[in-house]
Amino acid sequence: MLNLIGQATAGAALFLTGVILSAQLLRINLDVVTGVLLKNMLQPLLAWGIVRLLGIPEPIAGQAILLIAIPAGFFGVVFGVGYGVRSEEAGSTLIASSLFSMISLAATIMLVARY
Repeated sequence: MLNLIGQATAGAALFLTGVILSAQLLRINLDVVTGVLLKNMLQPLLAWGIVRLLGIPEPIAGQAILLIAIPAGFFGVVFGVGYGVRSEEAGSTLIASSLFSMISLAATIMLVARY
C-alpha cells in the first residue's frame, strides 16, 4: 500500500503545482529574473567549474552538469502555498525558468560537449 502511495506522490505534486499555477498571475519582477539567472546560468557554470576543479571524469561530469542545469523545480511553489510565503514569485520563477531553459539547456549541452 505504501509503495502505491509513494509511486503516486510525484504525479500528485505535479498536478497540484499545475492547479496552483493556473490560479496565479505570471509576474516578472527582479526577484523572478534573479532566480532564473541564478538557477539557469550560474548553477551550471559553478557545477562546470567544480567538476573541472575536482577532476571528475566523463560521463559523470557531464551528467552532473546537465542535472544541475534543469529548470527550477515545483517544490518552491508547493511549499510557498503551504507556508504562505511568496508562492506567486515561486510560480513565476518556475514558468520563466522552464521557458528560459530552452536556451540555457542548449548552451549547457554545448558547453558539456565542448569540454
